[in-house]
Amino acid sequence: MVEQREEGKGCMAILGPENTFSDVAADFYRRKAGLQLEKKYYGTMKKVIQAVGETCDYGILPIENAIDGYVQVVLDLLPEYPVRIINEVRLPIHFAFVANAPDLDQVHTIHVQFKSKNQCVNFLERFEGKHFVVTESNGISYDNILQGRPGEGAVVPMHMLGDPIAFPTMVPYIEDVSNNETRFVVLAREGKEDLPRVLGGAYKTSLMVVDENDEPGLLAAVLLEFSRHRLNLTSIISRPTKKRLGQYYFFMDIEGDYHREERIREAVAQVNKSVKALVLGSYSTVE
Repeated sequence: MVEQREEGKGCMAILGPENTFSDVAADFYRRKAGLQLEKKYYGTMKKVIQAVGETCDYGILPIENAIDGYVQVVLDLLPEYPVRIINEVRLPIHFAFVANAPDLDQVHTIHVQFKSKNQCVNFLERFEGKHFVVTESNGISYDNILQGRPGEGAVVPMHMLGDPIAFPTMVPYIEDVSNNETRFVVLAREGKEDLPRVLGGAYKTSLMVVDENDEPGLLAAVLLEFSRHRLNLTSIISRPTKKRLGQYYFFMDIEGDYHREERIREAVAQVNKSVKALVLGSYSTVE
């Protein structure tokens, strides 16, 4: 049963629980956009994206990290649901390691979110052979370590830690690089891109390109079309379609606004003559 949305009542779907990086990014966006949005928390990224346009007007999800690259599950979800990207938010990311143990040598179990683990590889190498509990969110990792079980530790966002620190052991700033940051995308239902959002600044357009006939030379033809229209491709990543082994789609970011720049629309129209090019959104970064 789908919860009915109240007309005129805005809310934002967020990967919970409270105080995760997604929650911090949502607060930043709400403040910058001047929107009084109720926050609703969901346990998985899939549930967040399903809520957009159903129980919430907006959603926010992490899509790319400076260390670990793209969040593949989000790339896989975007073409499956009728949502569009309307803004992006960039957030500095810093982690700490906390433990219910007097020192690191006595830690035998580590709770860590699946993407956070890949951003703290150098620090976590010391726990090789120990038991890792991989969680869906940083909030779950933090809740687990709050249970106080001796010998357990967790990778948690720095902003979650109170003052004074409530753990016998705490190591700050354990991320692999000091300038770590994550890019979050703000989502709206397809056809509802005119919802209030932050305008201005440099725009980018995100595309999903799929060749359902698996013709050779797909990528070369697409890149040639972009070059012919003098478009700057800033990122590209392939993902399996999950329909057939060896069949892929390509997620691409190009500079510019699809809605205001004719050359982008012309290039996409040309690409669509031979393959499927889905525009996932044209949007600016919220500073």
